[in-house]
Amino acid sequence: MPVLLALQAVEADESALPPLSDQDRERLSHLLAPLRRQQFLAGRRLLQELAARFTGTPDRAWLLCREADGKRRLYTTEGQAGPYASISHDGRWVTAAVGQVPLGLDLTLRQRERDWPRIARGMFAPQVADALERLPDDRQQHDFCQHWALLEAWSKRSGRGLQRSLSRSLLARACPAGEAEAWTWPVAGGFLALAAAAGSRPEGLAEAPEGCWRYCSLA
Repeated sequence: MPVLLALQAVEADESALPPLSDQDRERLSHLLAPLRRQQFLAGRRLLQELAARFTGTPDRAWLLCREADGKRRLYTTEGQAGPYASISHDGRWVTAAVGQVPLGLDLTLRQRERDWPRIARGMFAPQVADALERLPDDRQQHDFCQHWALLEAWSKRSGRGLQRSLSRSLLARACPAGEAEAWTWPVAGGFLALAAAAGSRPEGLAEAPEGCWRYCSLA
């Protein structure tokens, strides 16, 4: 099962709007900061490009919609369901993915100093937070970004969002490539994480994933 994804720099271009659902038009109307608007529109443009390649329909407009279960999926303007989709952005970078199974994508860059141990204590499983605190400061930030991106990707794939009650009982364990349901790539000092289904094949990036993962629950 291929999952097509792409990563690119955000362009400061609002001259031509991509196709937008009513939900997205409402969201865009409330975005006032120039960078946030640029990120939003860049993500929707990138989805159009990926959907055209994935479905083989370059002239079709695709609208990103939220399903009743919280998952994101593309639909034609006539209401025909297409591939599942996910978008993420951080700073001047944006990433998007499409596939035939529910998926989640997250980009977490290390752009500022934060209280990594405190955030980890609040949101990560206790053993993950303990392991982070034992690392040197620079490695702490590196591992935090990777684990956070994996949690966010899982939360988008599930449609449930990132909830503390769920994230503190979730682990991502490294696994062989053939067993993976999540993958990570280093990006600009942080990480890009994709969560899909076991057996999926991430395609579209020049680099192979650095990490392969499976999720498990402590509950």
